[in-house]
Amino acid sequence: MSIEDLSQRTGEPAEELQRWQALGLIGDDYDDIRDAERIRMIQFARRRGILPETIATRTGDQGDVLATFVDLLTDIAGKRESHTWNDALAATDIDEPFARRMWTAAGRGDQREIFDDDMAALTWMQRARSAGFPDDAIIQLVRVYTDALGRIADAENRLFHYYVHEQFRRDGITGRALLDATSSVSQSLVGLVEPALLYFHRKEWERALREDMILHLMEEATGEPPLVPGRLTVTTMFIDLASFTTLTAAMGDEAGAQVLDEFSDVVRQHAMQSDGKIVKQIGDAFMLVFDDASNAITCGLAVRDAEAAEPDRPAVRLGAHTGDVLYREGDYVGINVNIAARVAALAHRDQFIVTDPVRAAAGETAAVQYVAQGPQRLKGIDEDLHVYNVTRTPADDTRVGAG
Repeated sequence: MSIEDLSQRTGEPAEELQRWQALGLIGDDYDDIRDAERIRMIQFARRRGILPETIATRTGDQGDVLATFVDLLTDIAGKRESHTWNDALAATDIDEPFARRMWTAAGRGDQREIFDDDMAALTWMQRARSAGFPDDAIIQLVRVYTDALGRIADAENRLFHYYVHEQFRRDGITGRALLDATSSVSQSLVGLVEPALLYFHRKEWERALREDMILHLMEEATGEPPLVPGRLTVTTMFIDLASFTTLTAAMGDEAGAQVLDEFSDVVRQHAMQSDGKIVKQIGDAFMLVFDDASNAITCGLAVRDAEAAEPDRPAVRLGAHTGDVLYREGDYVGINVNIAARVAALAHRDQFIVTDPVRAAAGETAAVQYVAQGPQRLKGIDEDLHVYNVTRTPADDTRVGAG
């Protein structure tokens, strides 16, 4: 392979590659896969404002800082042989419009080449299509995989950096010794990543299969399937901490993160116990869905009581609404989700606000009372909604910390 070949593969001018060669960043004896990956790493660093000269200086101080990352990318990520786009389409018998759509959904827009693992992915996607799985469903699944696993991969690497690499630095290890120590630990952990992913996927697959069984058992009760795939009726709930921003400003980010960590455990515990699903967490705000509105009431009251029982913890705010939503890419969308979010915004400290549809779907129980808050006009909603503050009845002593 010549430097002109590397230039064509990576899009970097040959003259610039020769300059990088003079800096010692790429060698004279070209290895098509490894050197191309080194060039892509340097290009990525340059886009982030780190010049090749800076990388060369670090290499002189610490050793080849690129080598460990290149080894991981080429040996573990499966980048051993590259293919052209046309060759990949022909080999996998897949049409270009779908392949391009998948490539975009997978976030591969910056990848110029097709590698063996990409070919395998195109092959199993085509098999899924041949088996009758619709293109739109495949694209949604690809987006979910990309977003979820992107977050996982980011956490794996950042947590390693913050808790292992930076601990070595705090211990006074520098230079080549720092690179060697970090690489040693990294190499011993890399083999654990995919078994961990497989384990957690299997556990969540078990839960998802049980949920799917419920869908099958309820089919006759729900009548004909909806014309729009993914339309279903759920109770959507939003939970957040009141004045969390103010608290973090007063206590500091580290203390605020600790509060959020404890709050996250409370929400997840009671969501699980009430057969609820956490759809997403953004900061201190959680979105959950429940097939059964009464379970949403149980979960909301349990979260509120658990937080109230802890001293020096911020109050919570909760809101819920029941109605039809659309399931898309692992998320739930539609006007009824928006209503739930706006109902939650009505809540004050330690209030759990629900709409009339939630009350009707959950039914009346002796342990729960619904205190009318009067009709409310929500932004973007034409009709007033009757909402209620959900509380436990005075005689109910089942709350956390009671007595």
